[in-house]
Amino acid sequence: TVWTDDNGYFRCQTNGYFSGTFLSASNFADSNNSARVVSWVTGSPEGATTAQIGSIEIDRGTGTGYAKTVGTDANGWAPSFGPRVIKAEVGTTYAPILSDQGKLITCTNGSAITVTIPANASVAFPVGTEIEFYQGGAGQITFAITSDTLSGYLTLKSAGQHAVTKTTKLTATTWVLSGMVALV
Repeated sequence: TVWTDDNGYFRCQTNGYFSGTFLSASNFADSNNSARVVSWVTGSPEGATTAQIGSIEIDRGTGTGYAKTVGTDANGWAPSFGPRVIKAEVGTTYAPILSDQGKLITCTNGSAITVTIPANASVAFPVGTEIEFYQGGAGQITFAITSDTLSGYLTLKSAGQHAVTKTTKLTATTWVLSGMVALV
């Protein structure tokens, strides 16, 4: 069990015993002795913190936890627990980026909006990535993909204002659209 004390330090308890270790940022080893970093940050670690896959960062302001899902650079962080991260997009075109994993993207333009999922070769989202979209304005969202496969039930368009749809990556090159889609 890992938690923080009143001073913001991590405390560890294993098999009912206290380790006595106080850490401000801690490297924990998993069963393969791979280091995992758990630390507090202010804001999202995306673009600012480099770490190994499996590392955890917790935003001290919101309590949202981020997990490192791909790569070893400062990108590839996804919200994994705590309050949902909501990202506002106001344009008529949008291409999801790696840090959009697990987020709700609000699209509020009054004109039609096209969301184009990039090819796996250019943005390698991990399999299982989910990104939700909310049509907050009158502009219907049309979903497209550059060169991989995007499938959906009936259409690849949101049903109308206040509709929520979700894109899910099933394989390296296959995505599916689900949720409130247009009938025609």
